[in-house]
Amino acid sequence: MWRGRSILGILAVTGLGAVLSACGGSSPTALSQTVTLQAVPDGIVALNMGSQPGLTAQLWGLQPGDRYRLALIQGTCLAPGVEITALGRSAADLSGRLEGTFPAGTVPSHLPSAVSVTLAEDTGSPTPTPVGCTQLSSTRPTAAQRMFPVPTARGSGTVILAEQSGHLTVDASARGMAANSRHLVRVVLGTCNAEGSTSYDVGVLAANASGTGSLHAAVTESGRTVVKGWSVVLYALPSSATAGQHPVLCGNVAAF
Repeated sequence: MWRGRSILGILAVTGLGAVLSACGGSSPTALSQTVTLQAVPDGIVALNMGSQPGLTAQLWGLQPGDRYRLALIQGTCLAPGVEITALGRSAADLSGRLEGTFPAGTVPSHLPSAVSVTLAEDTGSPTPTPVGCTQLSSTRPTAAQRMFPVPTARGSGTVILAEQSGHLTVDASARGMAANSRHLVRVVLGTCNAEGSTSYDVGVLAANASGTGSLHAAVTESGRTVVKGWSVVLYALPSSATAGQHPVLCGNVAAF
């Protein structure tokens, strides 16, 4: 599993605004940016029926290197039912993407009125907990659909990055998270749909019983600059020794 770096140094952020001192002289430039966090995973799936049944998927916002399992289930994402058929297992690549066509043994020619595709971490459990889900169209089940995080994990948040005099301040806030959950905050080389392999651990954001939480961290920059093409990611920390961490929120750093 991909590991972040310990952070004595983290990134200089290029951004907006010069601050003048009270006496009228120039002080070091203060640079800041607000990054909007959105829930992941994300992507597109399309069910294939007929002579070559299966699923075509383009997914991102996954944990690089972790294995995932796709399945066709009866019911909706809010009220899931029994599994109809497995749609494949595969590992996310080093950018957190899962792409390809995954064959299925069989897909019934007549589907129930409510059918969904689920995405779960392939931990070996016979009943893995989904991290993503989308409901297929009842009239056009082969139409492409956007994959969303499961309804219980659709949080949101913001991160303010501010740099001045060789120090980076990170102010992260999140809401709609699982109650009493813990999340590792990282600044990452790469975007939300193509995550990179280099990360900087900022700290742990702890959500309260209402699913809200915040983190303030001040670190010393290492001389590397956060620019467009970087992102901020919140990873759900495992609640047990057998569970793995996985991204739940991500936001791209915009151009300054």
